[in-house]
Order: sequence, then structure tokens, then C-alpha cells
Amino acid sequence: MKKNISIIIVLFVVAGIVFFVVQKSKRTESPQAETKSSEEEEPMQAGTVPMSSKYDGVWVDTAIVEQDGNHLSISSPVVENEKITADVKAFSEQFKAEFLEEAKEFDAKRQEFLQRARSSEEEDSAEEVVSHLEYTQHFDVLLSDKDHFIFLIERYVSYGNTSEDKISTLIYDKNTGERIEISDIFNEDFLAVVSDFSRKKLKEKVEAEAENLGENTSQQAKDEYKERLNEMIDEGTKPTVENFDSVSFSPDGVLTIYFDKYQVAPGSSGVQKVDIPVKDLEKVIKPEFRPMFFSQQKGVTESNKKGGDEKMVGERKSRKETQGERARVDCAVEKCVALTFDDGPSVHTKKLLDILKENSAVATFFVLGKSVKIQGETVAREVAEGHEIGNHTWDHKNLKKLSAAAVRGARASAKNQ
Repeated sequence: MKKNISIIIVLFVVAGIVFFVVQKSKRTESPQAETKSSEEEEPMQAGTVPMSSKYDGVWVDTAIVEQDGNHLSISSPVVENEKITADVKAFSEQFKAEFLEEAKEFDAKRQEFLQRARSSEEEDSAEEVVSHLEYTQHFDVLLSDKDHFIFLIERYVSYGNTSEDKISTLIYDKNTGERIEISDIFNEDFLAVVSDFSRKKLKEKVEAEAENLGENTSQQAKDEYKERLNEMIDEGTKPTVENFDSVSFSPDGVLTIYFDKYQVAPGSSGVQKVDIPVKDLEKVIKPEFRPMFFSQQKGVTESNKKGGDEKMVGERKSRKETQGERARVDCAVEKCVALTFDDGPSVHTKKLLDILKENSAVATFFVLGKSVKIQGETVAREVAEGHEIGNHTWDHKNLKKLSAAAVRGARASAKNQ
């Protein structure tokens, strides 16, 4: 009898331990969101160089978050300077935090809508029409020379029935790792100069648009059209930091000002931009930053990109031939597992390719066009080692929300990389 009691006590203790472990495990799991990183989770280690990229010392890191049907995709630059990488990461984390907060509110409204639909016995049809959030961030490298990085950060947010785009520019000193603000580069006359230039160019555009409204449009309607848009332009081009916080520089000597959706034009017109020749801004550029805009910078940047472009042309030519030489496995004869990896290439892909090579394994990589633009040589290695390359579109937007023409464009843009 005592022996049976002892056994029962032991069983109760074991059951209690199992219950505690299971409950603790449930509490530590996040019910809110599932986060996955492109191909690998492990961060870049200090002092390591993953593999060469098209731009000197710039690689891609991509993270995906899925939460209750809402989608977040963030691609951000990774460099060897830890201070710069950390600052870019913090910038991207703000975008992620905005998404998570917005997703909570969005889902609450969604559940409220579905609850009303249940009461009217239309739940199934309601599920089909309820939209989800989509947050997307990608970047381009405008400059990578011995002294500076300039990254153009493009953000797209879709609420289902409406969307918005936001352009930001991050400029860094490679030597100090510090971020350089627009106000650090230009003197106090900059805002007034670009305000006048932008206002003039945008109003010229409106004038041309009004004239093209057609013969059936009355002069009064044309005048009202111009008046309405000119009011938006006057407000959106006031000489304030907020109105001119997004600029980019191209190696052919052009400074581009980006205006957010609805800032100087209707939302249907999207992001507006004005190009200003840098030579017209020389007087407002601080002396210490003039080399960044003129001959020294232009030569370095064009040389880097030209070499990368020529190399990638050769790589694209040999891509199909290399894939055709890969040994095929007959899965009707042998047991097979198909490995696929999405959202690359990224800073972590080299390690993944090393593992596959060590195990004589091949996979299919569904790549993003914008990431291939930065790390084309990574894709070249994937092809050279017998892996298949798939098209994961240009920037990972939800294709169900795009027009047929936009879907074709997203696929074609990625294919052309």
C-alpha cells in the first residue's frame, strides 16, 4: 500500500513539473507576431566581411513580420562600421514599432467589423473584403566612397483602401560613424533657395497639366484646378525643415527633393520630386561638404557602379547555362526534399551557401530585385554553385493589392537585375 502511495505521489510531482514547464513555455511564446529574417537570423559579427557587394562595403539585411494577416518587410543596409549599422537598425526598428502598434488598432477594428458581420450572418463574405496592413521598407545606395555613405530609404504603407509612400535619406560619415543631417551640409540660405526653386518647377508642371485637360474642359475649371493645386504647393514648399527633409544626390550632379504623398499634389499623383542641378546650389553648400557633390565624389561613385554593372551583365549571360549544367535528381527514384529560401540575398547568405556547399546540397533562392541590385555577386555565387534562382518580385509588395500592370512591372524589374 505504501509503495502504491509513493508511486502516486511521484506521478503527481512529475505531472506538476510538466504542467509548469508547458505553462511557462506558453507564456514565453509571443502570440502577437511571427518574425523571420531573410535566410538567416544570426547578426553580422564585427570585423567580418560576408562577401563582396556592388557598392563598397554595403550588404542587405531583411526581416519579415507576419501578424494576424498583417505584413511587414524591412530591408536595411549593413556595413562594417557597427555604429552606422546600429543607427540604421534603430531607424528601421521605429518603423517596425509603428507597424506593431498600428496592427493592434487595425486588428481591433477588423474584429469589431467581423463581429457585426456575424450578427448579420455575413461573416464569410466579410472575411473576404476585410483588408490588412502592409508595411514595406527598402533602400538604395546613392553613394559609397572613402568618406561617406548616402542611403535612400523608401517606405510604403498600405491600409487596404489607401496607401502612402515616404522617402528618407540617411547620410553617414564613414570615419566617425556619425549621421549627417541636411542642416549640417547646407547653410542657412538652403531652405529659401530650394523652396523658391521647387515652387516654381511644381507650378510650371501644374500649368502644363491644366492646358492638357482637353478642349471639353472650361477655362473656369482649368483655373480652379490650378488654384487648388497651387495652394497645396505654396503650403508644401514653405521653407521649413519638415518640408525638405528628404533629399538625394546622384553622381551626375543632381540634387533631388522628394515631397510626400499629399504634400504638394493629390494622393493619386504619389510622391513628387524636383531635380535641382548641384551647380545651382554651390553657394548654399558648406565648404567642407562640397567635395561630396562635385568632381571627387562623381569619379569614385561612377567607377564603382560601372565595374559592378559590367560584371553583372556577364553573370546574367552565364546564369542559364550554369543552371543547365547542374546535376538533376530524379525524385521518383530517390527520396527528395526541396529547399527554398525567400527574401534574399542578404548579409547572411554567404554562411548559408557555405553550409549547403559543405553538404553537397542545392536549393532554390527566390530573390528580391532591390536586394539583388545591392548584392548581385551573391546571386552570381548561387548560380555558379548550381542553385536555382526564382523571382520574388522587386520589393515584396502584396501582389493582390496591385494592378495587373503593376504586378508585371514588379516581376520585370526584378528579372532585369
